Amino acid sequence: DEAHYWDWSRHLDLSYYSKGPLVAYLIRAGCIAAGAWSEHYTANLALAVRLPAVVCGSLLLLSLYILTVQVFQRETLALAVIAMALTLPVITAGATLMTIDAPYTCCWGWALVLGHRAIFRGSAWAWPAAGLVVGLGILAKYTMVLWLPSIGLFLLLQPEYRRLLMRPGFWVMSITAGICCLPILIWNMRNGWVTFYHVERLSGVGF
Repeated sequence: DEAHYWDWSRHLDLSYYSKGPLVAYLIRAGCIAAGAWSEHYTANLALAVRLPAVVCGSLLLLSLYILTVQVFQRETLALAVIAMALTLPVITAGATLMTIDAPYTCCWGWALVLGHRAIFRGSAWAWPAAGLVVGLGILAKYTMVLWLPSIGLFLLLQPEYRRLLMRPGFWVMSITAGICCLPILIWNMRNGWVTFYHVERLSGVGF
């Protein structure tokens, strides 16, 4: 997968047949920032290609720390969460191999941080910020779109927060995430909606 996405990064586009464009652009950014250094010291681009995974993995851990502090107000517990996360092979692999999961999990973590701040602390700015992060996550992996109905379902099932479904914040977040998906939509309009057929087949709906 990593080599496949690296090849995408050499031919940047608005989107690709099976995934959004974020992984390709991150790899290209890594190669621009550290490609010469990587080739000089290792004779290849592997380190530069994987640099965004390291950054995304670090940001994921930071999101876990901040989310834990926001929820429990205990920094020692947040440090324990980070320590436990570092023992998980999936976290280590996600911070080492540059696949779609590195930016996807990073975006999911920060969407939780911002969503929590918007709902429980009433921060108006956190709604559009969460929408932007969710939109970026969708550009990495389409399952990020599930974050929106998940938070909507949470608000619906919690009487004390149900009113937020009718407030501008939730809809600004959703619209912001939708706008971020325009590159995928435009690319598919130009390429026969191949992504939708691909996802349909993977889901077992199409034949």
